[in-house]
Amino acid sequence: MPRKTLSFTTCAITLAATLVLSLTTAHAADTDLVLYSFNGVRLSAPISPLIMDASGNLYGASDYETGGNTNGAIYRLSKGTSQQWTMTVLYEFTGAADGRNPEGPLILDAAGNLYGTTPYNGKSPHYCCGTVFELTPTASGPWKLTTLYSFKGEGDGDGEAPGSGLIFDAAGNLYGTTQNGGTSNLGAVFEVSKSGGGWTESILHSFQGGSDGEEPLSPLVLDKNGNLYGETATGGGQGTACSAIGCGTVFELTPNSGVWNEKVLYAFTGGTDGGYPNGPLVIDPSGNLYGAAGMGGDLSCFSTGCGVVFELSPGSEGQWTENALFAFGGADGITPLGPLILNRTGSLYGMTNGGGPTCNCGTIFELSPNSEGGWNENILYAFTGGSGGLYPQTGLVEDKTGSFYGATYEGGAYNTGTIFKIFP
Repeated sequence: MPRKTLSFTTCAITLAATLVLSLTTAHAADTDLVLYSFNGVRLSAPISPLIMDASGNLYGASDYETGGNTNGAIYRLSKGTSQQWTMTVLYEFTGAADGRNPEGPLILDAAGNLYGTTPYNGKSPHYCCGTVFELTPTASGPWKLTTLYSFKGEGDGDGEAPGSGLIFDAAGNLYGTTQNGGTSNLGAVFEVSKSGGGWTESILHSFQGGSDGEEPLSPLVLDKNGNLYGETATGGGQGTACSAIGCGTVFELTPNSGVWNEKVLYAFTGGTDGGYPNGPLVIDPSGNLYGAAGMGGDLSCFSTGCGVVFELSPGSEGQWTENALFAFGGADGITPLGPLILNRTGSLYGMTNGGGPTCNCGTIFELSPNSEGGWNENILYAFTGGSGGLYPQTGLVEDKTGSFYGATYEGGAYNTGTIFKIFP
């Protein structure tokens, strides 16, 4: 079964009029520094969100490597004593039993092992379906890959194409989503847990389409009570602005005596509320959820809108309320991407894949609540293309000093992507 993909319509450069907007072309105190330019030979096209370890090393996945081999690789970027950054390829996928083209964010355990997913190949007899893997450092230098699970696909009642990455719970179980597969081939939520000397996979929920949603593309988040939250990119049965089958959902999975019960918290309409939610949600201490939707919002920014940042708040009797906190208008960005970063003061930080005041190259933004109940936007950095990079698409990671790191899909010295730092 070919993997389904989504595309976003480019929005017109029109200022949003319905929500509070405080736009500057760039924050004067924030500067972009390219740490590494991918050369298109050894590594190219950074495809996954970056993660950072306690020492400040950055880890991510690349779309292809080594002379045009299209199977992908996992890399580490480390800062040396001379303040130069060094790229190390930790593992090169072969496209066979180990999987192909890792996409989702990696996660680290306390011992320094990496975990992730590939949406293609693996040990399945169908040669289609993807893997969950662990990467372990060795004393000799190279990292060892262990395939924890290979998906079997729709025909075996299993998931297929786990491209969104993983999360841990306190017991060390892994949770993720598959874009396809499940009982209706519309995607599934899975758990991979240790069992004896190996790992066992179980499907927690299969999406059915319609009001239930379909195509879960984003990583899950876990609250303090053990409930899982996530998004479907399409489905939900509301509106046709994004898709005839709906513009996506936010869902909750709650464990109950070994069974997980799914509830759709909100179905997007593609109007001012947004559509096509993307990236993992973030939870604040009060249990509110924040996320980004790539379409909807200000519909004067073409008929589909340029995207919103939204909040979902729990209310009485299990009801949730959605509020579009900010709608992008083109000059300040197009297609906001998760994951968002929420700081202690309640401000949100993120990036847009396109738009900006000078070219359609993308922005990094801050949203801060104001005294009038609205949100003020500040553009921390607007990409200008060329050697500085363009089209950021992998989310931000923050260090202890308040600097942000991310990756662009194009631009840099070889026009095949960069890793950058934005610092005050």
